[in-house]
Amino acid sequence: MTESVICAHIQQRGPIPFAEFMALAARAYYTGPGRTLGRAGDFYTSVHVHPLFGAILAAQLREMWALLDRPAPFTVVECGAGAGLLADDILTEAARWPDFHAALHYVLVDIRTPSPRGGAPRYAAGGYARPGRGFHALSDVAPCPIVGCVLSNEFVDALPVHRLRCVAGQWREVWITLDGGELVEVLGEFSTPDLAAYLTGLGVPPVDRQEVEVNLAALRWLEDAAALLARGFLLTIDYGYEVNDLRAGRFSQGSLMAYRQHTAHTDPYQAVGEQDLTTHVNWTVLMQHGDKLGLHTLGLITQSRFLLALGILERAAAWSDDEAQAGRARRAAWQLAAPGGLGDTFQVLVQATGGLPTALRGLADPFSTFEPSRP
Repeated sequence: MTESVICAHIQQRGPIPFAEFMALAARAYYTGPGRTLGRAGDFYTSVHVHPLFGAILAAQLREMWALLDRPAPFTVVECGAGAGLLADDILTEAARWPDFHAALHYVLVDIRTPSPRGGAPRYAAGGYARPGRGFHALSDVAPCPIVGCVLSNEFVDALPVHRLRCVAGQWREVWITLDGGELVEVLGEFSTPDLAAYLTGLGVPPVDRQEVEVNLAALRWLEDAAALLARGFLLTIDYGYEVNDLRAGRFSQGSLMAYRQHTAHTDPYQAVGEQDLTTHVNWTVLMQHGDKLGLHTLGLITQSRFLLALGILERAAAWSDDEAQAGRARRAAWQLAAPGGLGDTFQVLVQATGGLPTALRGLADPFSTFEPSRP
């Protein structure tokens, strides 16, 4: 959906909340023809660095499988799975453990997957769903409770958010309308009473010109995950903050960012539908809402600690007998886990249904005084 189509949508319906604009722009971005992610596209994630990332996640999933008493199937539902690159890496590593691999049922959920007609959810035969045979949204999977893990990597940050701005001590919502054919922002009343409830729970005092993003879509996603998980874990990897950061004045102008050709800026109305829009995840809200839903927080740590605790350095050292491939794996381990890089940029939140062990290897303190050496 191009900018002109969004403008036509506004002409027909009138002003729309920013969350609706962001949802329309995201659909155009992720479903557009020829969309390329990774180093050749607009951004890349840890998945694009090296298959080592998926290999380490496979080790954590295998431990979860064991803690759940080795169920068959053990279902992993990956949200925002794209073309299945992470799934390929996880399944390749899982093949090292035949019993785990045989139990593993991997399902992809992605906006690029057509919605099932008639609302009939579809699993892929053989346990591995590629996008065309998977699910359009997590809510499509929810009628089929699973034992396993709901996994996402840089998914929640791309969900559409409402933007609230404080003017004269009062919170107002950012709406999008047209002025001379151009997209412009105007302030108005809340589009839903859920925004007021969210603000109450947030406990952030109104400060003039402050802006706050409200990710109601993340709460709906969490509710779908809770409905889906009969027993198991929710593993969320993303970048974000906790509510105390907001109270201390961090992100006082919001955290909305746009990415195009590996260049970051703050104008969401530039190249609409051709750039990636993201915001930081409010971890506190996800943890609090998860508790209400029976998804209890096991831990929130940096990606660096998570990967080191799961043995990324050891796995990199044993990656290949070929020195060139081994060298690439060692460099990737540094890029993924070293302090100051991706390892500190991203955090890992693990939540679980009741009655499960709280100790996971990935949440352990890897080495309290450990400093990895640069390869």
